[in-house]
Amino acid sequence: MGVASGMRHQQESSEHGFTADDIAFLSSLLRTIQSARVFQRVQAVLLVAGGMHPDQAGQITGLSRRSVYRWVEFYRHDRQHTIFDDLPRSGRPQTAPEITAERLEAELRTDPQSYGYRATGWTVALLREHLRQRFGAGIGEEALRSRLHQLGWRWKRPRYVFTAPDPHQAQKKGGSYARFLGYVSTSPRQSS
Repeated sequence: MGVASGMRHQQESSEHGFTADDIAFLSSLLRTIQSARVFQRVQAVLLVAGGMHPDQAGQITGLSRRSVYRWVEFYRHDRQHTIFDDLPRSGRPQTAPEITAERLEAELRTDPQSYGYRATGWTVALLREHLRQRFGAGIGEEALRSRLHQLGWRWKRPRYVFTAPDPHQAQKKGGSYARFLGYVSTSPRQSS
């Protein structure tokens, strides 16, 4: 058994239906691609066009064997660079569309105490419950956090600020308070 007996032999590009023009086109396309996913696809097809077996091309690019075969077939069918691009996707529908950005901004700018809540600031849980009651819209905490993040809102913990005592506090409170703090002596001054 030789060294190459376990390795698949390189196939000629014409065996997979590629021409020298295809290789030149794919090589130039590879230099202009911005998307990592598209680069991966074009690279796999280029490796196969250069004579590499699709299994090996998949191992190098990180694509599955099935994906490599599929992208090779797509390219051989159309021979266009656009086949490698991601198609637009609708994505998951937005939850609670009645909670618009304007409504959310207005609620966040209002003090929760004005609605009767015993809180000085909004939390995600409190805001979620408030929106459910006010607009009848159920929205999950993660979805609400995502929307707040998209709008540029960030939650920060309140910070405690320690300040030095007011040096004029005794004067403001009167003599008895000053004596209590030890600022004013109780004995009269003696003049010399």
